Amino acid sequence: MKKYIYSLTILTLTLFTVKAQFNNPGGGTKLALSGGIGFWTPGTSYFIHADFPIGTTDLITVGGRVTYLPIDFTYFTISAFELGAVADLHWNELLGISEPWDLYSGISANYYLLSASDGDEIITAGDEKLRFCLRSGVRYFFSDQFGTLLEFALLGEYIAVAKIGITYVLP
Repeated sequence: MKKYIYSLTILTLTLFTVKAQFNNPGGGTKLALSGGIGFWTPGTSYFIHADFPIGTTDLITVGGRVTYLPIDFTYFTISAFELGAVADLHWNELLGISEPWDLYSGISANYYLLSASDGDEIITAGDEKLRFCLRSGVRYFFSDQFGTLLEFALLGEYIAVAKIGITYVLP
């Protein structure tokens, strides 16, 4: 299962990168890689995700997101692989917020592949779920490519998330 998830992640990131180069050769829509710590209703974990905006204006971003996150519990670990479609509203222009800040809120539809393991064996695998997510966040960029992020989200009915991490926008 792990080989499948890693292979699918690498393939997806490669396809997003190739699409980014052909979709907008002069720049504009760029792949953003983020990682950090997530505080979830069920537990704490690290996260790694890639965002690829395919339609961007100063106000609205529409695109895709690929995420990997493991969540450790006392007796078992859940591994989640997420594929999502994302739409965000960027508030900077509307509120007169200066350039290094990116204040946004949005919605996403995420398809999750889940598996649980107790360390010795896989307890369950292939649990697939479609969830909708409402989120809001802020990023601060130290340069054109490197910044920090803070994001809050509500996944489905029961899962609240707070993420803190870094973002790197590919040139």
